[in-house]
Amino acid sequence: MDLHERDIFGLAMLCNDEGWLFLEPSEFMHRIIINYFVTTDQKCSAGLLSLPINKPMYHCSLQSSYPTVYFRIRFYLPIHCINERATQHIYYLQLRKNHVAYELFCDPNVYLQLAAFALQAELGDAPKYFNPESETSYFLPELYYPKKFIKSCDSVELAYYTYIHHSALQNTVTYLAEFHFIHLATKLNSDFNLHLYPLEKPTHKCRFSVWIGISPQGVTLYQVMKTNNSQIIGLFQLIVLNGMKLNEFITIITL
Repeated sequence: MDLHERDIFGLAMLCNDEGWLFLEPSEFMHRIIINYFVTTDQKCSAGLLSLPINKPMYHCSLQSSYPTVYFRIRFYLPIHCINERATQHIYYLQLRKNHVAYELFCDPNVYLQLAAFALQAELGDAPKYFNPESETSYFLPELYYPKKFIKSCDSVELAYYTYIHHSALQNTVTYLAEFHFIHLATKLNSDFNLHLYPLEKPTHKCRFSVWIGISPQGVTLYQVMKTNNSQIIGLFQLIVLNGMKLNEFITIITL
């Protein structure tokens, strides 16, 4: 890839307990495969692996029996810091994945508008005529909306309102649609521009789960809310570090 703004990207592995863990750029892949991975004592049909991270007692259970790395954004930025078109496109793809996978609670109109920008960027102009009650949808909702959001909506209405929002973007070129998607997806009330990690839950003290979001604006806390046997991650509280040490900050949150 012809990328010049490379510092914001990295290679990561998906850990069952900790989320995405990024590899140090100075490490060679063959050293990671040969020296870093050791089989755990846990029994699992998939074959769990451990990744020591400068701590002898630290273990991470990965989701596959072989080391798979993913190219992802390591450092999220405000939109005005993205200068090159190639960087913007990859950034857009990452936020597209975040907005579907994170299941964050936000205004339904935000999800509709994000889906419209994504459809315009990826499919071009909407069809001139579309009747969701009698025609098969021209897009797959699961590619543009979180699963919980789809379940909470009537399928015909969701297709119709998506079409209305998409039609309003006629003749918008790809790079502008991606730019508008990034702009909306990085606002404070619809912020998918972050890393999301679960905090350890002391079962005897806390009745709900808390996730921590790390973004250019600082640190955000999210509460996992259960509704009809499903989970939605809602904004809990915005915390600014103000020089507080990270280990002290985590201790305060988990009390």
